[in-house]
Amino acid sequence: REVGTFYLTDPRIPNAKPYVKKGSKVKKGDIVALIKRLGFYDEIYSPCDGKIREIYVKDNSPVDYNKPLFKIRHKH
Repeated sequence: REVGTFYLTDPRIPNAKPYVKKGSKVKKGDIVALIKRLGFYDEIYSPCDGKIREIYVKDNSPVDYNKPLFKIRHKH
């Protein structure tokens, strides 16, 4: 069952840049994506400091519960 739509850029802002790309460095709490559901946008935050190794979902694609979105290499 689809939960919502995954966005790497903010669709409300024309020509918005992606929050992250493969190889991007992130800090715990950084916004890495949005999920739109029921007409509202939920911000998705990085759970740790690290580097984006993979993005498993394409921009503007449906997502489901418990579907991995990113692979992040933790910074030690």
